[in-house]
Formats: sequence, C-alpha cells, structure tokens
Amino acid sequence: MYISIDKIAQCLTIANKIMKKIILIFSLLIISYSYKAQSHNAIHSNEATINGVIFLGQSVTLVTENFGSTNSMENYYYEMDNVMSQKYKYDGILFYVVDNKVDSFEITTSNYSFTAHNIQIGDNINKLQSI
Repeated sequence: MYISIDKIAQCLTIANKIMKKIILIFSLLIISYSYKAQSHNAIHSNEATINGVIFLGQSVTLVTENFGSTNSMENYYYEMDNVMSQKYKYDGILFYVVDNKVDSFEITTSNYSFTAHNIQIGDNINKLQSI
C-alpha cells in the first residue's frame, strides 16, 4: 500500500489549517484571561489617595496645603511629555509635578497611608487580599 505525495501534501495542508485555528483560539483565551486578571487587580487613579486625599492630577498647591513647605524642590526633564518638571521632596514622600499638576508620587516610609484601605510601607502582603 502506497500513499501518493499529493495525498500527503493534502493531509499536511489540512493539519496546518487545524493547528493555526488551535493556536488562534489558545491565543484569544490567553488574551482574555490576561485582560480579566488586570481589570480585577488594579487601583483606579481616583482611589490612589494619600492619607485620604486624592493628589493625582491635582494642583501642586494641594500638596503644599497638606504637607507644607518642601524639604527641597528639584527640576527634572520629563521625557514622556518632553517638558521640564519638578520633584517636590518631603520626609518619606516624593511628588512628581508636571505643568503644576501632580503626575505621580512615591511613598517611602510608613508615615502615610495609601488608598482607602490604609496600605502602608511595611504592611503584611495579606492586607492586599481585601482589595
């Protein structure tokens, strides 16, 4: 019993099409799962508070109203927007300001709570389970 080259080529073509469909379905499942995982494990920017106050996107005057005068202020080049910006440094916290609005911040001590869940530097990882 011999199988012709044409039959082998035809079988390989069918197998190739099936494998492409399997890979496509598998890829879509992975993308769907990744999206679902990201949407449930995130903190929205309006929930990113420091001691109960929303700073992101707000005027830098809100920072000085809540924390007083800075320990130091440093100019830096913000590559994302191609502009000069400032870093406002306080004890245990640093604010990055772009166009007089708070763009981001770093909390480096447990003096401040983050979000309404009162997350602090040094907290046990189990505290994040309630989020």
